[in-house]
Amino acid sequence: QEAEQLLEQALVLTDRFFGKNIDYAATEHSLALICEKQGRREDALERMESAISDLIRILGADHERVGQWQRELKDMRGIGV
Repeated sequence: QEAEQLLEQALVLTDRFFGKNIDYAATEHSLALICEKQGRREDALERMESAISDLIRILGADHERVGQWQRELKDMRGIGV
């Protein structure tokens, strides 16, 4: 819970000072993984979708990391690759 709180705080500060940049997307990705490990599937899916959306906006849909996060999202949904 402490890690989640610190990441939430980092998310707010990153957005405030730098906007929704690559660090913001990475922090949201980390929060998605924490939610998943805690069994909070809907929160995890929502955060991962948001992180991917930001990443696509920043790096473009064809970037390798976008594909990696999309595969992780499919795994979260139980779809598989």
